[in-house]
Amino acid sequence: MLCFLHFVQVISFFLISPKLLLKYYVVQNEYLEFLSHIRIE
Repeated sequence: MLCFLHFVQVISFFLISPKLLLKYYVVQNEYLEFLSHIRIE
């Protein structure tokens, strides 16, 4: 039973993680773009 719960945790982690990473990546890109615009002006 404990093994199964651990397995479910790992699966959910791998399902949720890419979305979080993608969101982080997008936000970081927008932030960098924002900074570059400020430097140009």
